[in-house]
Amino acid sequence: MCPADGRTMLHQAAGKGALRWMRWLLERGADVNRNSYQSWTPLDYAATGRGGDWVFDNQKFEAAAALLLQHGAHLSPISAAALGRWDYLEKCSKEDLEGKGVLEAAVLGNHIEVLRRLLDLSLDPDERTQVGQIAEQNWSAGGPLFQTVVQNRIEMARLLLERGADPNAGVWCSGSATYRAYESRNAEMIALLTQYGGWIDPGSAGYARQTEIARKMLSGEIDPHLEPADFSGNTVAEQLLWGGASALCAEIVRMALENVDWLPDDPRWFWMLWRPVPGHDDYDAKQQADSCECFKLILARCGPNHRAADHGQTMLHEVVSRDHSVGVQLATILLDAGARLDIRDQLLQSTPLGWACRWGRVEMVKLFLARGADPVEADAEPWATPEAWARKRGHAQVLRLLEEKLLNW
Repeated sequence: MCPADGRTMLHQAAGKGALRWMRWLLERGADVNRNSYQSWTPLDYAATGRGGDWVFDNQKFEAAAALLLQHGAHLSPISAAALGRWDYLEKCSKEDLEGKGVLEAAVLGNHIEVLRRLLDLSLDPDERTQVGQIAEQNWSAGGPLFQTVVQNRIEMARLLLERGADPNAGVWCSGSATYRAYESRNAEMIALLTQYGGWIDPGSAGYARQTEIARKMLSGEIDPHLEPADFSGNTVAEQLLWGGASALCAEIVRMALENVDWLPDDPRWFWMLWRPVPGHDDYDAKQQADSCECFKLILARCGPNHRAADHGQTMLHEVVSRDHSVGVQLATILLDAGARLDIRDQLLQSTPLGWACRWGRVEMVKLFLARGADPVEADAEPWATPEAWARKRGHAQVLRLLEEKLLNW
């Protein structure tokens, strides 16, 4: 059974360059030319690294392509561009090549002459391509130039810019090529892109931890290219704060906060405070420290008991559910600032202790009980008490902590 987008296991393995997996599937009759919803074959997935690492791996691709071709895979414009097969591409019409991602594929495959010849056909250097399933009609642009930055291919970037590529084109969910250059601190690429009009907006400057650009934006020394009002804020300072907090950049958070005039009870603080809360487990010690520092800076402006508008959870609930190495530290910061332990959210009808018992956060449970959380919660729905959650989820250690607390209650 294939997923809705038509990808088979061979598509996914090829996108990752997983040769052993590919061989196993091919030996068992996997269709080497099966099309996905985009009419992409496993070879096309290999040529674009779909499902693989963020940085395209030429060595993995070439090995995967060789294996697929040995088993009868057919070339397509995308795979031919990634392999540098101009003998195939020169037989294609411009219409066959437009919107297919061939320029980006040539960049990924590191074939500058193929890229040049494709541009000579007057293909759009920003190469607008569809993202997602056909019915969704989502589009992305700027992929070729963006990939030159990711792959650090300065001459290919220069060629695309000379042919009219937009350094500020927004690549789907990834920002512009200029943003990527700033984020990766690639001075040579930044200089080239800015020479051709590249810039970043306040939110991107925050995400890229560009403290000097942030300072100049706030002082009016440079054009911030302020984006229209959106979830990240209306002003330069608000958008810098959003980006800086997301990137755990305390210096930008500090600068931005000096220019944000929200009152302490403004509901916008909830999601701003949420930004530096970790979203995954692999934060190193410095990132954990930066998360806590940014969190403290924002918390000092708004207090600990704001609630989300959708389900009424507090930030203490949130740090329980997102307990990624630093959750206990953030919870301690909130409790020290006066966070309440008796507030229930509207979805699970539970207190922060209830959430901790539900998720089996042992250290959180210890912390909340030590800070006076009610282990019984007689006023809770029977299914939403700390004990009920721990029993339902099978968290034996949490149950023991609750029982021990009750003996001394």
